[in-house]
Amino acid sequence: MSAPSDELKNSRLASYRGSIAVTPADDADLATTPTRGIVCDGGGDVKMTFFDDTTDTITVLAGLPYSFQVKRIFATDTAATGIHALY
Repeated sequence: MSAPSDELKNSRLASYRGSIAVTPADDADLATTPTRGIVCDGGGDVKMTFFDDTTDTITVLAGLPYSFQVKRIFATDTAATGIHALY
């Protein structure tokens, strides 16, 4: 099996390159934005501001990656645990 080409590694079709644990905060954006997705160790509601500045609360399942481009994850109204931003 050959190694993936540089073109694939740099495309939006490539898998995530890394993750950073998120501490939800009502008054601060994530350090690197936008994310390519999020994944949570424990499912529940996640209140987030998307890259287009809309805010919504979405229920997520544990262990499943979601392709949300977000810039903030709120502490208030977020019940999911172990949130990781995927890049």
